[in-house]
Amino acid sequence: MTKGRVTSVHGATFEVATDSETLEVRPRGALRHAKQEILVGDFVEVEREQIISVTARKNRLMRPRVANVDLVVLLTTLDRPALSDLDVARRLVAIELTGAAPLLVLAKADLLSDQDRERFSATYRRAAPLIGLSSVTGAGVEQIRSALDGHVAVLAGASGVGKSTLFTRLTGAAARTGTLSGAGRGRHTTRRAELVALGRGYLVDTPGFEALDLDLTDIRQLSACFPEWREAAPCRFRDCTHRLEPDCAVQQAVAEGRVPRVRYESYLALGKEVGLA
Repeated sequence: MTKGRVTSVHGATFEVATDSETLEVRPRGALRHAKQEILVGDFVEVEREQIISVTARKNRLMRPRVANVDLVVLLTTLDRPALSDLDVARRLVAIELTGAAPLLVLAKADLLSDQDRERFSATYRRAAPLIGLSSVTGAGVEQIRSALDGHVAVLAGASGVGKSTLFTRLTGAAARTGTLSGAGRGRHTTRRAELVALGRGYLVDTPGFEALDLDLTDIRQLSACFPEWREAAPCRFRDCTHRLEPDCAVQQAVAEGRVPRVRYESYLALGKEVGLA
């Protein structure tokens, strides 16, 4: 029996990368009859050119359809397209909800003023690791490559932010995305995702993770998606929602400037947006 990871799907055939080789296999009949879902990124056990079992997943993304992603690279810009702080907060929360870690990339950073770059860094450096990316020289690509090493990663961000360009710079291959429409939206192909080897890890070749419908049922679940809160001293109440409670360490950190007010305002706005505030 051999263990490996599914790297691509071609009809009923799956490519599985093991420690020593890549195998082309099919699911055992029992798995087919049970309608067992097998996704790119799944860890599987293989015997006699058949997948005999699928290991429990860490997570499962719907777009792209891939399993066991542990890093999401969120590209954002301050211009063309411009994302509001609420847009960035919404995407960071969506990433946190998958169980993957975020890496925030400020694309076209070389086109910004020093003041704008510093404001962005001051706002988000506690929310996620942050890398600036040049639109001209590609400065920042090697830093991103180093951050991705050993991970299964997917690129995320609004259409036109440069996901496909970054994918090409990282892998030397073109990402499978369509051209931009007149409305500025990327038309992605319907082919299945694949994992492209990158150092000791993989990069999903169909950029487009945009899980923006936040599946939240409790304000504390939303609160846990803001890493800055963890750095504040413990609140008076263990179940503090950081809104109206007295002796709230988060509100105090905001008042003292230790937590960016815009992040706190995004937290309150998202709470209202999903009906939890």
